Amino acid sequence: MELSRTDHAMEEIIRVMSDGQEIDRIVCSTQLDEGIPTVRYRERFWPVVDGCIQLNEPANEENSSVDWAALIQNLLPPALPDQTDSCMKLLQGCFRGNLPHGVVQAAASLIALRFEQQARVLLVDFLREHRNAPRLYRLLQLQLLFRERSERTKDSASTATSSATEQLAESSPPSEVEMDWDWSPTLNEFEMPEVDDSSLRATATDLQESIGSYIARELGAPIPGFEDLATEQQTFTSSTGEAFLNESALLERTSQLGRIALDLLRYFSDNPGDRAVHAEAVLGYPMTEIRRLLLGSLGNYLKKTDSGGWECHPWVEQVLSALNENHKVG
Repeated sequence: MELSRTDHAMEEIIRVMSDGQEIDRIVCSTQLDEGIPTVRYRERFWPVVDGCIQLNEPANEENSSVDWAALIQNLLPPALPDQTDSCMKLLQGCFRGNLPHGVVQAAASLIALRFEQQARVLLVDFLREHRNAPRLYRLLQLQLLFRERSERTKDSASTATSSATEQLAESSPPSEVEMDWDWSPTLNEFEMPEVDDSSLRATATDLQESIGSYIARELGAPIPGFEDLATEQQTFTSSTGEAFLNESALLERTSQLGRIALDLLRYFSDNPGDRAVHAEAVLGYPMTEIRRLLLGSLGNYLKKTDSGGWECHPWVEQVLSALNENHKVG
């Protein structure tokens, strides 16, 4: 990378590469976009790597119209509201404020005029030509993934509740109408026996009282190696029980963190190294709430990376897997 001092501002000479060959050079100042230096060339912004921009880099599949159309179809409901205000609120909520107000208003107006297909094409074209389309595509994909995961969790919880209700109904005792109250005892059932068994009863009482009054005596030489067997077994049982109690307590404490905290744990488990602003863009939670949890109740679950992002401790993934299994079983 060469530097040009022809201007007061430091400008860089950027090499334009295509198929491994230099086809052009431009002199300009780089701009930082999400921490990545970029330059504008041919009406597009290109990332600068080692003083070069690559024009023939493999096109991001997420920038294709087909993939954008599929993503928007999954992100939006099948039928959009006909009223402009309601439609604008829905679009702003689905895209988390990543669409300008004018684009949202134009799409909502087309939908109000019964041109829903044209409105979807408008959204596809705008998002595909966005200057940071790959990152926006990834954020919307993650948003869709978390929404589907939340819906599956709610469905499993409702299924577990309904099955528990059915089991309770099946195991409920019979009503008084179903029970037979026509039974009446006969006189023969309360007649005293004719044989005197008082001596037999006294002998049985003595035997019962003598149970446990005898102590077994162990005689003979001890067997080598078996002296500490009972102690080792007791120690192993106690340590296993303590580990099980600790694991159960950890699972219970994690499940009580709340829905927002669990969503943050799952996000940083799937995307280690991301920053809090990335979680805000995907999950839609306020930044103040995210920072409060990161510096508070999630401090024992997450650690900060050298780049300023967040990642989970190695054992957190096992805890999240156990919680997911409990939801499935429940």
